[in-house]
Parts: sequence; C-alpha cells; structure tokens
Amino acid sequence: MRMLRLFISAAIVGFTINLWADPYRRQVTLEWEPNPNANAYEIQIIDKLKPNKPISHFVRGSSWQGKLGLGNYVMKIRSLDQRKVPGEWSQVNEFTVTLEKVQIISPKMQEKIKSRSAEKAEVTLTWAQVSGAIHYQLRITKPDGSEVLNETTSDTLYKAELAVATAYHWEVQAASDSEIKSEEATGSDFILLGNKLENPEIKHPENKYAHSVQWRAPENAQAYDYALSKWDPKEKKWKILDRHFGAPEIEAILPAEWHGGKYKIAVRATAENREPSSVSVVSFELADGERTPAAEQQAAVRSSVDHSNGWFGFASYLVTDLDYSGVNSDRSPTGTPLNANVQGALGGTGRIGLGFLAPENNWGFLGIVDDSGMVINSTVVNYYSIEGNAIYRANVSQFAEIRQLMGWYFKHYPDLVPSASSYDNDFVAAMGPHYGIEYWQGLTRKFGLQGNAHLYYDAIQLSTPNGQSLQPSLSYQLGFLVSYRYSEQTTGLVGYAYRTDTANYFSNTGSLNTSAITGNYLNFILEWDL
Repeated sequence: MRMLRLFISAAIVGFTINLWADPYRRQVTLEWEPNPNANAYEIQIIDKLKPNKPISHFVRGSSWQGKLGLGNYVMKIRSLDQRKVPGEWSQVNEFTVTLEKVQIISPKMQEKIKSRSAEKAEVTLTWAQVSGAIHYQLRITKPDGSEVLNETTSDTLYKAELAVATAYHWEVQAASDSEIKSEEATGSDFILLGNKLENPEIKHPENKYAHSVQWRAPENAQAYDYALSKWDPKEKKWKILDRHFGAPEIEAILPAEWHGGKYKIAVRATAENREPSSVSVVSFELADGERTPAAEQQAAVRSSVDHSNGWFGFASYLVTDLDYSGVNSDRSPTGTPLNANVQGALGGTGRIGLGFLAPENNWGFLGIVDDSGMVINSTVVNYYSIEGNAIYRANVSQFAEIRQLMGWYFKHYPDLVPSASSYDNDFVAAMGPHYGIEYWQGLTRKFGLQGNAHLYYDAIQLSTPNGQSLQPSLSYQLGFLVSYRYSEQTTGLVGYAYRTDTANYFSNTGSLNTSAITGNYLNFILEWDL
C-alpha cells in the first residue's frame, strides 16, 4: 500500500487546527490526502511527554476531529482496505497544540492617540484573556525595528510611558505554564501624537523696506504653512499673493517687485505626529518704489526722528535751580515798590502729553499739561499750565524735518511778595497764543538731534491779585535734545532747555507789577506710540 500524504495548512505540519475555547484543551482537526483504495483509516497520536500511551482512532473519512491538551505531539496514519487489512504506516509528523492567538483591544490598528505632553505620555495597552495562558509576552518597537519595550506580564493590561510624536508597533503573545505559546504574536500599529505646538512669534518688519518676514520657531516645530496677502482697497478684501506648505525655513521672502501697500502674513507651525499650532497673523506695510539696501538705510536713519505715526503719548521732567525776580507796588507800606529776588531755588516741571501725527499727511495735534514747583525758604510754591497745538511737519532733507506748533495756552504764574519772615504768594492767570518750532535731524538708525524754540504771549487776562489789567508779555523757551529710539514704539530724549516765564500787570497806583522765573533745565522725555 502506498504512503499517505498529509495536507499542510496554516504553517502547521501536516494538518489544520481549528480552535474553540476550552480551559486546557482545544478542538483539533487533522486532515490528510485520501487514498482511493482505502475503506477506513487508523490514526495514531502520541503525546511526546507520554510516549508509551499512544491514542488510536479509526475513521471513515480523510480527517479526524477531537480535543487535545496543550503540548507537542507526533502522528502517523495507515489505511484499511475492505477486508480491514491495514497498510503501512505513514511517516511520523510532528505538530503542536498551541494557545489561541491574542485578540487586541486597544490601541487598534493605525489608531492615533492624542496627548498633551511635549516629551512623554502614558499609553494603556489592553488585550483579551486567552484560556490556558499564564502570562503574556509584550513587545513594542519603532518603525525602524528598534526595540522600545520587552516585558512579561500576567495581566491583560499594561501601561507604558512612551516618547510622543512617534509611531509604534506593538505585539503580544500568550504562554502557558509549560511555555506553550499561542500560534503567533498578534500585532498592531499606533501613533502617539505630541502636544499642540505653540504659535510662531512673528517679528514685525522694522520698516517699510523689508525684504522678508521672520518668525521665532516654537519648540518641536519642523515646518511651517504660511500665506502672504495684500489688501486691495478697491475690492476691500485681502488677496493671497504667495502660499507655502511644509516650508522648513523660518522666513518668508518679500519679492522686490511687490508694490507698496498693506500686507499681512499668516503662519502655522507643523511637525510630524504633533498637532499643528494655531495661526499667527501680523500686518505690515511696504514702501512704494525700490526697496534697496540704500533705501532701507535711508528709511532707518529717517525713522530715528520720524518716530510717531498715529496716536502717541509722552511724559517728561525738567529739573533745575530757578531764579525768581518780581516787583510789587500794591503792598508797600511806604509806597516804595517791594522787590523779590530769589536765587538758586530748587525747582522742576512734570509734563504729560497726548498727540496725533497722521501717517497719511503732515498735520497733527498735541495737548500738554505742566505741573511746576519750586522750594523757597522750605515752602513749596506750585504753578501749572495747559496748552493745545496743531502740528505741521515738513521735510527739509532725507534725514531731517521741521515741525511747527501753533495753538493756545493757559498759564498760572506765581507772584511773590516779600513779607516779614518770607514771601506771600499770589497768582496771575493768563492765556494767549503759542508758537513753537522744532528741528529734527536723524544721525543713525537709533540716534537723532532736536533743536526747539517756543514763544508764549500773554494776550488775555484771566485773573490778577488786585484785579487790575494784564500787561501783555512774552515768555520763551530754547533748547536742544538728543533722541534715542529704544524700539519701534518708544523713543527717549535728554537735553537742555533755557526758559523764561514772565507775567506783568498794573498796580493800583498805575505802575507795573512784574513776576519772572528763569531757569536752566535738564530735560528728560519718554515718548511712545499708542
């Protein structure tokens, strides 16, 4: 009788195994190639751990089904003819009854797991329990095959701390107490996403002659999506001129042929296996004409003095020793005018202001409030002023301009009269026109010079100590300042000013009462765009 041939299925030598859950035994199906002359078959199965206790079965067909415990076995088959005469035994075939394959619960295939971490996050791996399994072999690898984790556990849940923004393959295989394992490891792939990227910090172009816009790269960013748009004033909408996805640079080029106007850039940071950032947006302006290095340098020097476009505020303090002189004929007991002369009185003026210089034209305005004081014989004498001006500015060169200030002011003057112990203090209040002129000269990108002159004319009487008429008089200030531009929004100035404030009014006898304050001031100013 010829030898029987066995079917090979599912990588198990000579037979196919079908499984049903049973704590320690599994349903097994053994199949072989039928012999056309066979009336029946005898199959002998031997557990390798019990070689002296073979199990024999007689079957009509070319397969056998039954339950076997976990372990290693050998089998052989012979056919029986119609007379029940057996043929020769087939070759011995070995096979193993293994555990069932592990069924993965999570993470499932190609699952993306979100995290809020920038570096590491905990991932919970779970799978179904396998009957007969005592422990499980868990293995995690990266796409390049490098091993991240290889652990044995008796649980069906494992918490692994893994680096974020990485793809992983994980697999698990069950094993019995005799180290009989499941047919093969069951695997799955997942991606552990990193936290959301921070927004790119876009650097505003320093001037209208920029050739590029740059931004600061947030941590873990690998590439950037950005769009450059220009405002169309006719259609009143933004039009995209340039767009890039996945650009590795932290800079967007502004082509030289682009015309002047209002632009904006929108930038989003991206990275593999991380949530992209939100979009950062910055608007800026480009100048008409050439944006060459020479033009840029010219604009940079010019910006050291042309530092205010739109609303701006400033605060200053002038400090000095003051000289006061005055003549008063109303309070003299003898009829002889009383003279007040104070030399080197400590004094100062605090000033705050709010102004506007229109970007589109040369006009603007400026409002100022002064609060001044001086110390005389341990007594503090305070006085103040308010002024409002229109501003007109005109260029006189590439790096210089003249600003003219025209408006009205109100002043509150001290009027000191000698007394037995010190001075009595009254006040004169007047208002009138003011005219000022300032020359601004840019030196470098940061430094500039300013020279100024201001005239104040007391034209309108508001109050005098005796109620008599005001005699119009002229007050003035001369000075110069050095400016330093700290940033695009902030400029500091320091310098010298000589100032005289004079008030005259008639006495009750018809003579003239006078009050004059002169000082050499050290001037500090801080100006900032709003």
